[in-house]
Amino acid sequence: EPGIHVIHLTRDDQIEWLKSKNLSSKTGLYTDKPYPKGMKVNIPVPLAIKRLQTKAWIDSQIATLARSSP
Repeated sequence: EPGIHVIHLTRDDQIEWLKSKNLSSKTGLYTDKPYPKGMKVNIPVPLAIKRLQTKAWIDSQIATLARSSP
């Protein structure tokens, strides 16, 4: 279990966010480097739903902070 977790929050398109999150985890590429062409990942639907729910919660918490701390 790593001591630091990378959280991808910057994408508005949920499918692109899931794809990016899973490709990053699979390749270890977390920067502006391109993913290998043709690389595919399988994302189980229950896991995708859980990740999207968690992302929505984190997004809402960050929005609350942004509104209260201009």
